[in-house]
Amino acid sequence: MCQLKGCYNERLHMLKYSIEKTLNRTKKNTEIYKLAYKYKNMFETTKLTIDDMNNFDIDTKKIGLNEIIRNFEKDMLRLNKKLNI
Repeated sequence: MCQLKGCYNERLHMLKYSIEKTLNRTKKNTEIYKLAYKYKNMFETTKLTIDDMNNFDIDTKKIGLNEIIRNFEKDMLRLNKKLNI
């Protein structure tokens, strides 16, 4: 994360880019889209803090991990069906 003095603006720019990319490339009904939309609104109405930026990073990782878990569970169900368990 941002530990160097003066990197707030750079981090803010990268967050804005990440949000715009997510909004442009993701389906509207996904969790990641909803999160990006929430932070875009925050970005436009208030000055984001480092904690806000960190929370965005954490929340995106949580969503990604939940997706991996769901895919793993689906794969396990398919495997169980193939093995007739």
